[in-house]
Amino acid sequence: MYLAETEEGGETVFPKIPAPGGINSGFSECAKYNLAVKPRKGDAILFHSMKTNGQLEERSLHGACPVIKGEKFSMTKWIHAGHYDMNDAYDERYREYQSRLSRNIDRTSEL
Repeated sequence: MYLAETEEGGETVFPKIPAPGGINSGFSECAKYNLAVKPRKGDAILFHSMKTNGQLEERSLHGACPVIKGEKFSMTKWIHAGHYDMNDAYDERYREYQSRLSRNIDRTSEL
């Protein structure tokens, strides 16, 4: 969801999807030739990043064009199709790092 509008640039662009009609007039160079959305305060983009069979929807690849003039503020809300545990997103190395970090913090608080 866009929380502010830019004066120029800052579009969300989907580089694997061509622009309807071949070109987006009035968009920045970054967003001119692919499906893109201009940031407008209060607007939101909803798209599926996974197919119904659980495979990645490669056309959902997206990015932000540089803001040329103004500022861009947005927020993200992830909607999961099923149960989602944030711990599943981290590998064992990250868990080990967090464990060491918390032990170091505990030692520091004893000083």
